[in-house]
Amino acid sequence: MTENIKTLALKLRDRFDKHISAGLLLLHYDRDYDRGLYVDRAGGPAGFSGLHVVAFLGIEEIMPAVLEMEDWDINTYDCMGMTALTWASFRGCEEVVKKLLQRDDVNSDRASNHGRTPLSWAAGQGNEGVEKMLLERDDVNPDLADKGGWTPLEWMAMKGHAGMVEMIKGREDVLAPYRIA
Repeated sequence: MTENIKTLALKLRDRFDKHISAGLLLLHYDRDYDRGLYVDRAGGPAGFSGLHVVAFLGIEEIMPAVLEMEDWDINTYDCMGMTALTWASFRGCEEVVKKLLQRDDVNSDRASNHGRTPLSWAAGQGNEGVEKMLLERDDVNPDLADKGGWTPLEWMAMKGHAGMVEMIKGREDVLAPYRIA
């Protein structure tokens, strides 16, 4: 890791949630997905930390430095109810997802405020590489429905991910009516 990358990582740690670019970035996604952007008293996106932005943007080269420099609660929610793993899964940032999943303290099945797990977000966006990584984990339940009642399996089927549906068909943690014979 070069000194330039470490310097950039340090800048991301230092009050990124107060920077106007973070708010503008998230407003775009709030408009498209209507999740609700929550701001703090200073008008910045509450909780959108440097860790969240690195995951959101998929900056895999900086992720190790960001993780090393602070004792993050890796499973904390940002202003839109998303964790770093959720953002990386939603955006299809496979290398960032891989780095986050290597940590013992990451909750790979933590649902967002809308009840969607990282697997559900990846499936809904069509991010098959991320889906595969998550499905290979024992602690990911592919049968958890979101607040709309959709399971990751249903999102995958709707998106036409036959290969991912095949990965699920033999798992015991998928309800029998949805199991594919």
